[in-house]
Amino acid sequence: LQGPVNFRGVRIGVPICEDIWGDIAVCETLAESGAEILLVPNGSPYYRAKIDVRHQVVIRQVIETGLPIIYANQLGGQDELIFDGASFAIGADKSLAFQMSQFEEALDVTTWKRSRVASGAQNGNNSDSWVCSEGPMSKVPEREEADYRACMLG
Repeated sequence: LQGPVNFRGVRIGVPICEDIWGDIAVCETLAESGAEILLVPNGSPYYRAKIDVRHQVVIRQVIETGLPIIYANQLGGQDELIFDGASFAIGADKSLAFQMSQFEEALDVTTWKRSRVASGAQNGNNSDSWVCSEGPMSKVPEREEADYRACMLG
């Protein structure tokens, strides 16, 4: 397992897709090796209410590591799969830090600052953490509207 990547003085752990979904301890290992924030590129296909499942999976990893997690999801259709985008971040305090739009391309800037956060992580990580102080909070479509947009995208 490659350790964290140093980018502009920030140690970024990069677990990829399935690394956060299973019981393997990739995120925990990255946290223990010095990661300050986790950036997770994902190709998570859409199904109704999947965004809630994603949030819960990421919150579970935040609890394990005490680190904020940015979840960057693919957008588009491929064969029978639809990727709905809707990238987001969960802070070390387990709150939704930002939410990008679902089913449409979006590019936005977020602002992160180092701050003291009591994360309540199982690993006892209550030191300085990165906090998203500014980012988009897009409303995601619900049920039938989401299904319709998925059909239009795919």
